[in-house]
Amino acid sequence: MSTTRRIMVHVDRGITGVSRYHRRLLQRCIFPCINLRLPCDYGIREVVRWLEPEQRGEGALMFGLELLEILTTTGRIQKCLCFSDALSLEQKGSKFFRRHFHNKSLYFWGSVAVDVVGDICVPCLCQCNYYGLVLDWHKLKGNQWHRRNPALCLR
Repeated sequence: MSTTRRIMVHVDRGITGVSRYHRRLLQRCIFPCINLRLPCDYGIREVVRWLEPEQRGEGALMFGLELLEILTTTGRIQKCLCFSDALSLEQKGSKFFRRHFHNKSLYFWGSVAVDVVGDICVPCLCQCNYYGLVLDWHKLKGNQWHRRNPALCLR
């Protein structure tokens, strides 16, 4: 009988949208209800790195607003992880991140927000050589997503 340890992620769903630090940069979340619909506890094996077909393959790119539209119209946005999930994964540290996500930049489309300038942004968790794990916001307009930029979703 195989005894593989199930690695759990616990998320504080009381953090709706953005943290205090990020509130001064952002005006509002576009999909605030998604955070409340996702489970507070899930196994890391239930998390998938989602790429749209247009993102797959060498040199394949999609613009951020185009990707948001596809995630919204297909309903996949409802399974995308949120900012509070990013905070929980960030707390697990760099070693955990490298082991499970292979240093990819991960996007949490369930917490797409509008910043104080009016740009639409998505939270991103990535491994930086100098800073370690960094949780930041990327603007959708003008930016491109490729195969190293998956959305994190639940199965």
